Amino acid sequence: MEFGSQDQDLYAQGSPGSKDTGELKEKATQLTHSARQRAMSTVDGQKAQLSDLLDRVAQSAEGDRFGQYAADYARRGAEYLRRHSAEELFDNVRSGIRSRPGLLLGACFVAGLAVARVMKRDPGQQRWSGDGGWNAEGRPAYWDEELP
Repeated sequence: MEFGSQDQDLYAQGSPGSKDTGELKEKATQLTHSARQRAMSTVDGQKAQLSDLLDRVAQSAEGDRFGQYAADYARRGAEYLRRHSAEELFDNVRSGIRSRPGLLLGACFVAGLAVARVMKRDPGQQRWSGDGGWNAEGRPAYWDEELP
């Protein structure tokens, strides 16, 4: 009895569950593709709202030199969102992060500064209504309390 020929016959026939495994893989691929399409469709639907929000941020940020700079970038971002599909956006972000990760960190820092600047622009509005809150100048309210 030849041992090698018996192994070759098993490989030729395939493993006992190979058809079931192939069908499961195909179903998993289809479900993944379907979920991705739904996610992209949802993102496409939200792009208009996000670009409108960026336009409003741009309008409220104008005033000084830094605010004008942030407003210009917000307007460019809104226009970019309107021109590209969700698939293009994700591909561009993915390739950009891989090629320049430091740029992402810098952009996050600048975005944080811009948001802080916009939130600080209206000193008459109370910013936080939790325990203690914020005063009109944007400082914690406990700074204004008299010490005993």
